[in-house]
Amino acid sequence: MVGALGAGNATNALPEAGSAKQAAIELFKLIDMKSEIDIKDEEGKITKEIVGNIEFRNVSFKYPTRAQYILKNLNLKINASNKIALVGPSGCGKSTVIQLLQRFYDTTSGEIFLDGVDIRKYNLKHLRQSLGIVSQEPVLFNGTIEENIKYYSISS
Repeated sequence: MVGALGAGNATNALPEAGSAKQAAIELFKLIDMKSEIDIKDEEGKITKEIVGNIEFRNVSFKYPTRAQYILKNLNLKINASNKIALVGPSGCGKSTVIQLLQRFYDTTSGEIFLDGVDIRKYNLKHLRQSLGIVSQEPVLFNGTIEENIKYYSISS
């Protein structure tokens, strides 16, 4: 009798088990997806010193798992001597611009240039090591910018 009751109660969880199985299938598809950006590719890639002149030319981008574009025909020039801030509401593409510059993703269309060279021609490891990014993450830092730079410079 206890076994029959247990089996009856177990059937209540079957819809959730089916949903969990489908979620796991989708997750493993995503994990198994081969990246188009090969961090180990070093053949013929540029490793010259980067000055930092950045240009986005008609850049459009959507994440591989989404249908909606995050950026549409973005044109932006940043001179190496300028200091800029990307501001806007959540979801407007600020972090995406940085991720594209760091080549965590490639553009859906358009081009990004660094010192007049398409960023896809740079050695990826060299490119990422040459960029310094300070994101706004209040949970990471609990003092002034100066205090955090001193602390993280000493502890690194």
